[in-house]
Amino acid sequence: MNRTELEKYIRNSYGTEPDYPWIKYPNYGVFRHSSNKNGLPGADENKNEP
Repeated sequence: MNRTELEKYIRNSYGTEPDYPWIKYPNYGVFRHSSNKNGLPGADENKNEP
């Protein structure tokens, strides 16, 4: 199973879309349970940097 197939499986099975919270790692996605949309501490800390 490759990344695309895994993402499709997660979308179809759990009805969630990936979130890409890290600016340094734009290809690192996370799928969150619908009851956990608060994010991670510090995930947005670098968003205001140039």
